[in-house]
Amino acid sequence: MNIFFPFTTMARRFIKPLGSRGVAAIEFAIVGPIALFLLLNVFLCAVLYFYQMGLTSAANYTARQVITGQAACLQSQTSSGASQPVCNQSSSGQGSSPLSIRQDICANGLPIFMSCANLIIKIQHSETANSANFIQSIGQPQELMDIGGAGDFIFVTLYYTIQIPLFYPLFNQTMQSYFMQGLGFSRMSNATMIISAVAAKSESF
Repeated sequence: MNIFFPFTTMARRFIKPLGSRGVAAIEFAIVGPIALFLLLNVFLCAVLYFYQMGLTSAANYTARQVITGQAACLQSQTSSGASQPVCNQSSSGQGSSPLSIRQDICANGLPIFMSCANLIIKIQHSETANSANFIQSIGQPQELMDIGGAGDFIFVTLYYTIQIPLFYPLFNQTMQSYFMQGLGFSRMSNATMIISAVAAKSESF
């Protein structure tokens, strides 16, 4: 006995008067939502990668400011209030109104479509090239400005949270987290965290 017989009979009743148009309508009703679901997710994933590129650019800017001594200059300016000649060469160009390291990164390194309020900056230094501790601490968002000194190894990690309404009607929270990790992002309860890390060695400034 065919258990689908009632449904087959009902489908034929609607398709017969419509002909091929009825078949196309039913096929679209089945395939359309799935195609729309995939299209929306592809678009939103592209937006995430766009933000990732912006954060990577900001991380490179941060590392460049640290290894060239501009970050140390800004730090000494804001702590002592004294203007130093090398600070006037900073890309911030704010010799008369000192900026903090975070303000400089947000003003000159972060793209205009990204908000400084969603940014966490972690700068660490090491006197050796051993980066084991740095790698272990990447997954721990923490505001830190440990810029070190000349000749030190610098590790910059930027974290940015963004609320992207990815469509997961068929996925539970665990599957969503696995999906985002596969794309290289970290999925939180109501937001997505983007991470960008850069390692460099400070110059003899």
